[in-house]
Amino acid sequence: MAPMNRTTYIEKCALDTPVPISASNQSALNDAFKHKSGLVRTLFVLSVLVPLFCLALITAPIYALTFIFYGRPPITPTVSNLFRYTVLVFSYPHVRPYSRMMILYVILRKLLLIPIFGVGWHLDEMLYGGELDKQEIISPVFLISGARSGSTTTGHLLDNDPQFVSPAGVMTLFPFLWLWKTISYFSRLGLLPSPESFSAAVIAKVSKDAPEFVARHEFDPLKPDTFEVPWLVNRGFFQIGPEFGADEMIKAVPVSDKNIDVEMWDDFVSYTDRIMRKVLCFNCKRSGKNRIMIKGHFLAVAKTLEAKYPNSRFITVVRDPAKRLESLLNFMIANRLLIVETPLIPTIRDVLAIGEAITRLELDYMREEENFFASGGRRKTCIQFAEYVANTKLAVAKCYAVINEDGQVPKEILSAIERGREEHKNRSKMKYRIKLSLGEFGIDEEKFKKLCKK
Repeated sequence: MAPMNRTTYIEKCALDTPVPISASNQSALNDAFKHKSGLVRTLFVLSVLVPLFCLALITAPIYALTFIFYGRPPITPTVSNLFRYTVLVFSYPHVRPYSRMMILYVILRKLLLIPIFGVGWHLDEMLYGGELDKQEIISPVFLISGARSGSTTTGHLLDNDPQFVSPAGVMTLFPFLWLWKTISYFSRLGLLPSPESFSAAVIAKVSKDAPEFVARHEFDPLKPDTFEVPWLVNRGFFQIGPEFGADEMIKAVPVSDKNIDVEMWDDFVSYTDRIMRKVLCFNCKRSGKNRIMIKGHFLAVAKTLEAKYPNSRFITVVRDPAKRLESLLNFMIANRLLIVETPLIPTIRDVLAIGEAITRLELDYMREEENFFASGGRRKTCIQFAEYVANTKLAVAKCYAVINEDGQVPKEILSAIERGREEHKNRSKMKYRIKLSLGEFGIDEEKFKKLCKK
């Protein structure tokens, strides 16, 4: 079945007249974004291009040489995509002047990063290529769910399993084994901050700059996070897609349909395989862990990964579609506070475009998710978010029925469940300020619910 197009969305899911954004939500948007496009911040952001340009000049000839042997890394954008977005920024009629300038900055920055990231990736191949090829990927666990379903909480819990090793969020942002090893070495010598102090500092910084993001997401740079997002930021145009309307946003984040951008998803599979091998190489000798667990929303390549790793296991977390959609739409705005490239206060056009794009994506995602998890026997399972909240042990037992041959839940996981229960009691929950309804995103909630039941 073809993905939902704009005409079908308007006919079957959109409100004839969107609900006006409430005064409280507009005030929250104004407060969240108004300082992001200040003159000092803008000049600071643009100044990043100076050292990048110098570093690109140094690495470009090296990259030209290594490219002959190793080709284009799966973490760098294609020249054709850079050209397409350059044309789009001048041809798309609804981009505001400040946003246009910042998008051009993003395009130039990505261009300058190609030789820098390219050399970084190729250096791993030169130093560790043979060792990476020898790593055995044993029954990897892919926690692939729809966004805002509770998968991050589940992933953090499973990370307590002594057999698992997972790529941390910061590792996927800078996916270079030589860099991980260098930082780890200097950290052990006391010349760099400890992992704990680094994590605390980053969380404090992000909490200050993007409190709405942290309120909605269990953020820790040293824990497994949504695996594909840093890659989408590096390889694609995830952060500026919303500036060009719903269709372009879907192309930037085609989470359920590989055919929207086959080349991009082929890169992702290559990237995933190499990252798993790098993580094994980095961790096994120190921790003895030899099994990978990755959490994300990359359903588009689930079948490809299943074929590539025949002993792989797949878990999904399912949540009420309307609640999940509303949470995701608001999270997309909160997420822009963190990965902010065109940081003007969102317009009504921006909000409606996000509503349309995410709704179309999610309806396709739910259909494909149901099809994929309908078969698979003991290698796939689906747990309900409500079930996880009501009886975490039972939900986790369902996960381990496919993770382990004997279905045994490790004692470390059971201990983590008890710790989590106590921490949850004592945790103060921040109240969301930005909380738009589905109607404010232009979505007819009743029509959406009916579509979900079909």
